[in-house]
Amino acid sequence: ISENFFTSINLYSMTSKFWSLSMFTKPPDRDVDCQPSASDMGYHNDYRVKICTIADEDYLYTIHHEMGHVEYYMSYAKQPFLYRDGANSGFHEAIGDTIGMYAISPTHLIKLDFIDEETITRHYEMNFLMRMALQKVV
Repeated sequence: ISENFFTSINLYSMTSKFWSLSMFTKPPDRDVDCQPSASDMGYHNDYRVKICTIADEDYLYTIHHEMGHVEYYMSYAKQPFLYRDGANSGFHEAIGDTIGMYAISPTHLIKLDFIDEETITRHYEMNFLMRMALQKVV
């Protein structure tokens, strides 16, 4: 779902290394740190995310957020090594948050057929906006 979103707005497809080396679910055979993160391994298009997902709205937001970081890494991958970093860590987070917020917006959830258009009432929209404000502004 997330990669389809990025390619639909003419951003990069994830690399084969991304899909083979990223961790999307918690391995059953060992303990791992499940704090979501994205990494630019700095070598031959090797980008990864680490997240122990379950199918819910929070993880839909989070995977889009983390893959937003990967898209940002890919966008400056051809720069000299010294410049292969975000202009500011806050900017990196702003990109991830913007993409994550769009991913769980009522408009996008309708496009994904996760909710029906009839579900979106003024009350629903106000609750969504209030939740975003409380999570991101306060």
